[in-house]
Amino acid sequence: MKTDKADIMERICELLAAGQSMAQICRSKAMPAQSTVYRWIAESAEFSERYAHAREMQADMLADEIIEIADSCEPEAAAVAKAKARIDARKWLAARLAPKKYGDRVDVSAGVAVKVETRSLADIFSEPQKTEGQP
Repeated sequence: MKTDKADIMERICELLAAGQSMAQICRSKAMPAQSTVYRWIAESAEFSERYAHAREMQADMLADEIIEIADSCEPEAAAVAKAKARIDARKWLAARLAPKKYGDRVDVSAGVAVKVETRSLADIFSEPQKTEGQP
């Protein structure tokens, strides 16, 4: 059983990457409370980076699970509805864990038509000047 803090941190990251939630991990008697893990994340840049990487790996694992669920779904309506709920939950979580990879793409393009009229200074000054009151 691992008792060294560094070993526990490593195991937490392994379990996260394998798909377990932080709540599941911390329910184990050998693991610290969730609040302790989150404090370690805040206090240690190295652990924070490893934790973030584990969460990205977890998103990849969720994407793999989505394919398995969809491919193994029975054609009955109840099974399809259950599979859809499971897939949607995994899609939502994957999008939050790795938004650049699995998040919704936002198209921020705009089409603008611009008319540019070029005139020479000579043309501008050769035009008769309008005074107030003249049409």
